[in-house]
Amino acid sequence: MEVDQEVERTYWLKQIRSEPGRPLEIEVKLEGKPLVMELDTGAGVSLVSEKTFQMILPSHITQATRTQLRTYSGEVIPVVGKVDVEVQYQGNR
Repeated sequence: MEVDQEVERTYWLKQIRSEPGRPLEIEVKLEGKPLVMELDTGAGVSLVSEKTFQMILPSHITQATRTQLRTYSGEVIPVVGKVDVEVQYQGNR
């Protein structure tokens, strides 16, 4: 019997900038669709806004999650849900 026991986790987010005032950005493909995202090599999760999610992945359904997101200063960021997707970057999945 398989039991899905998601552990509640809290992630802290901060920005890394490639030059003053500019985030470090890369182009990836989510489910084969191109998207420019901010790169944070230390992030435990990758995020997109609800609006971007609806535009890029309209047929995907989010799952409930107990994950909590906080900014570097401690402010809570609301999480709509989670979804597993195929991500490609420079030919790697």
